[in-house]
Amino acid sequence: SLSACQATVTSMGRLNPLWAVFALMVVLMAGSISAQTAKKPPNFVVIFTDDQGDLLNDTHPYYMPALNRHIFDKGVRFTNYFVTTPICCPSRVSLLRSQYTHNHNFTDVSGPVGGYNKFKELKVDESYLPSWLQSL
Repeated sequence: SLSACQATVTSMGRLNPLWAVFALMVVLMAGSISAQTAKKPPNFVVIFTDDQGDLLNDTHPYYMPALNRHIFDKGVRFTNYFVTTPICCPSRVSLLRSQYTHNHNFTDVSGPVGGYNKFKELKVDESYLPSWLQSL
């Protein structure tokens, strides 16, 4: 009956401490189980671009119609951004390797201190962000 159940749960109008402990254990176990079943690989997109400055009008619709149609026209505009190395090749390698320029030694856009040939010669593409994400 309802009154018997109420008498079990409460004692003189207060919550029985054993029921409180039991309820807490159930909540903690449920949280633990849901956290274990929710472990999925991350799902995100990295968009990395260069030469997109407003100062020289690099992003004008004439030069970049798709960028304007898909990003700017939808209301997204990035106006405050920072980079460790303001040159495209070193900056790209920094993102792809998760290293600063002084650690990966790509310091220019062409050889012998940068460029695609150096990227392939040093086999940077064998251990970088895309392969790390694929292994998750």
